[in-house]
Amino acid sequence: MEGGVDHGGAGELARAQVALMTAFTPEGLDLRGLLARLISTLPDLNDRLAAQVSSLAVTYPPTTPGGHPLTGTRAPDLTLGDTGLFALLRVDRHLLLDLTGSLTAALATTHRK
Repeated sequence: MEGGVDHGGAGELARAQVALMTAFTPEGLDLRGLLARLISTLPDLNDRLAAQVSSLAVTYPPTTPGGHPLTGTRAPDLTLGDTGLFALLRVDRHLLLDLTGSLTAALATTHRK
């Protein structure tokens, strides 16, 4: 953890990757084979390692005590109408999500002006 930010064990993971890629001893090759089998048969392990490698496991501490448990974490791919959040973020434009519905009328009126 650096400055309150949990990087998902990035340093440890990087060292482990280097060890797996450079260990050509029989033990190193066996370990690589074992890990490959575990990753292919345990989807949760596969997902966790993928999140760590891609930095999706990075979390930030809440700025206020008692904040929402998802504060500082990656947003899930929410279903929004007939699309998902990640698809909306790919459009390369600003995105304002109002999940309460309270801004809809005000934004529609402002947008028309």
